[in-house]
Amino acid sequence: MILRLDHIGIAVNSLDQVKEIAESAFKVDFPRPEGEGDFKASWVKMGDTLVEFMEPIAEDGVIGKFLKSRGEGVHHHCFEVDDIEAEVEAYLAQGLKVVGPGVVGWPGWRVAFFHPKSTFGTLIELVQTRI
Repeated sequence: MILRLDHIGIAVNSLDQVKEIAESAFKVDFPRPEGEGDFKASWVKMGDTLVEFMEPIAEDGVIGKFLKSRGEGVHHHCFEVDDIEAEVEAYLAQGLKVVGPGVVGWPGWRVAFFHPKSTFGTLIELVQTRI
């Protein structure tokens, strides 16, 4: 079962430009970017919503490719679920297409992504954090 919207991911060309706008116009704290691999991100709390701003490190990485094909904008919506295995199984049974290996995890949380071609043009991420 979906519990809540966990965060929205937005692909950007420059976190420095976003920081300037976030702090001056939106009056929010913009944390130092973190990341390794093909992108870095800053997680910004905007009211009750968390927004993940992502800047590519590698042009051929997932965010770099997204920016080349679609430009800056919403990359994904992430929903927290109570049982990620059950949700993934149910979504697959409905014909949705998983991206990558399916459920992957790190200490404290697990995620799965569903392809935009099966989810009305939006990449959907599921996350289970209470494991």
